[in-house]
Amino acid sequence: MYTIDPVGAVVGGECYLLTTKRSTVLLDTGFNFCADTMVDNLRAALGGRNLDLVLLSHSHYDHAAGSVAVRDAFPQTRVVAAKHAQAVFTKPNAISLMQSLDAGVAEEKGWTPQDKRIRRLAVDVAVEDGDVVRLDDLTIRTVATPGHTRCCTSYLFEELDLVSCSETLGVITEYPNVAPCLIIGARPTLDSIQRSRALRPRRVFVSHHGVLPDADTEQFFDIAERVTREAVELVASAHERGCSHDEIVVAFMDRFFEAFKGVQPMRAFLINTQALIPRILDELGLAPRRSA
Repeated sequence: MYTIDPVGAVVGGECYLLTTKRSTVLLDTGFNFCADTMVDNLRAALGGRNLDLVLLSHSHYDHAAGSVAVRDAFPQTRVVAAKHAQAVFTKPNAISLMQSLDAGVAEEKGWTPQDKRIRRLAVDVAVEDGDVVRLDDLTIRTVATPGHTRCCTSYLFEELDLVSCSETLGVITEYPNVAPCLIIGARPTLDSIQRSRALRPRRVFVSHHGVLPDADTEQFFDIAERVTREAVELVASAHERGCSHDEIVVAFMDRFFEAFKGVQPMRAFLINTQALIPRILDELGLAPRRSA
């Protein structure tokens, strides 16, 4: 028996507390600027219990930046993330971008930026594909699912027959609408979708959304694959029509940004889209066209 409760402070910075009889696990930590409120929500959900683990799905600011506040509030907890995410947190340029994006969302939502705290991002348990993290009544197996980022990691809770999927498998605002989240390429994304499907979980937890009904698990993998292939086809078709990089960005935004509204700010969407287009073209063996 387990529960998964939302404890995030604002839309777009969702995080969830998974609770069993003997274990407590926080799935992602949301933004930094509102992390104090998230910690208050977390304390209330814990009801006096300690927090055992934080599982970070990847290193992006809307999933990982709140982890510093969590570690401050719960010194005994351990933050788990991929080794590549651990490396990202040591890079000054990555930290600066996270600070800038986090501050931008804070201003959009009327919050006060808390950018300095992000400098203390750290990972206590750095994992690779197939590693196992154990709690009293949970066996958590890590599943590398690169595609959205190189550090994307899903987590299989073996006793619960539940997979917490990374954002590589897509973002859901209103199911069954799934938005594609490939950045480093379609091939690793499709491979990660198939790896996740092969686990044959009874239940799937999706970033920014929560747990899907049991009956929708297989359908979710189908939709994730379809929208990824649709993204590739959009880029290929636009290139064939003679579109430049910037024109493909606009076409991609027109097709997919609506599905991200409320979850991903425009600036982050544009950064991600500008990165993914040349990678898709490279996979297709196509040379990008310069803007006029």
